[in-house]
Amino acid sequence: MSLNMWQIRNDTLHADKLMADYNTQRRSLHIQTEHEFEQADSSKYLHRPYLERLTDPNHLLQAWCVTMERLHKLNEHRREITLGRDMEVVDEHAEDLDKFDQEGYDR
Repeated sequence: MSLNMWQIRNDTLHADKLMADYNTQRRSLHIQTEHEFEQADSSKYLHRPYLERLTDPNHLLQAWCVTMERLHKLNEHRREITLGRDMEVVDEHAEDLDKFDQEGYDR
């Protein structure tokens, strides 16, 4: 058989497997997409409705989910930095507050 005939044969035989793989990935992406829409801090980044987003092909859904995950990590990192900075300010003034408490000033 020629190479072209083998390619046609293989495409025909494996089309069901490819479609099953695509549908499995699609279900997984639907779950991820739904999760991202349920996140509270992502609401300001959702410019398209959920059902409209689900009409995108798999590669676009995948890219969007990865972007949203990175955004969540970035926001979490920012919160940690802000909290850490606030804690440093509290630590700087803790000694003054201890003196204040020990001296018995009226509040």
